[in-house]
Amino acid sequence: MPIACLAWGSDGHKMMAKIAEDYLDNHVKDSIRYYLGGEDFPDCSVWMDEIKSDSTYDYMFQYHYINIPEGEEYRPTENPNIVNQLQAVIERLQHREGRTKEEIAVDIKILVHLMGDLHQPLHAGYAVDRGGNDVKVSFVGEESNLHKVWDIDIIEDQRINIDSCYKWLGDYSVKEEKTDIVKWMKESRNNLKPAYEDVRNGKVDKTYVLKYKPLIEQRLLQSGLRLSNILNEVFA
Repeated sequence: MPIACLAWGSDGHKMMAKIAEDYLDNHVKDSIRYYLGGEDFPDCSVWMDEIKSDSTYDYMFQYHYINIPEGEEYRPTENPNIVNQLQAVIERLQHREGRTKEEIAVDIKILVHLMGDLHQPLHAGYAVDRGGNDVKVSFVGEESNLHKVWDIDIIEDQRINIDSCYKWLGDYSVKEEKTDIVKWMKESRNNLKPAYEDVRNGKVDKTYVLKYKPLIEQRLLQSGLRLSNILNEVFA
């Protein structure tokens, strides 16, 4: 079931991509710049949202998320979803010999975007409400939906930026872990239920916003650091 969304919005995606760029080895930056043809790395992070109006890319729509019914655990499936596609695109980039520059550029853009999506809790959501898109809420007095609250509203309302994300850097080691897409998806999933339960009477108030602002900053930071690790390894 499609989800009409822009995970993290363009601001969030570009923030996490800039964080990743800050931690890329210089020769990796050069390689990525070559494949992207000089396109700005943070700008490439929103390509997958920009192409949603082009029916040629409709097959990618399901790449942005994974649906798991409430109360059920993740089970591997061959159906297209964000977990499968991230695992596949990393594999393709690791074995890129014989592939065209253009094909590799597309895979870089897919990887960068989906790493952002993976860390947004509503992208490990429920099909029944399209990842919170059908959950109408009042956001500090304005009409919105739960997915948009996490994508855009809190980021804009609280002026979340790279500096506010970096203040959490002391909690993480840049080389902290091995790539584990399923584990990272489950982190998002673990934050999903509270994101629903803390909405009171259809209203997202300042208490909610201030509670989840730190989590959003931390998830943007984590996704950027983890993306840098993947790219540094792939293009080592």
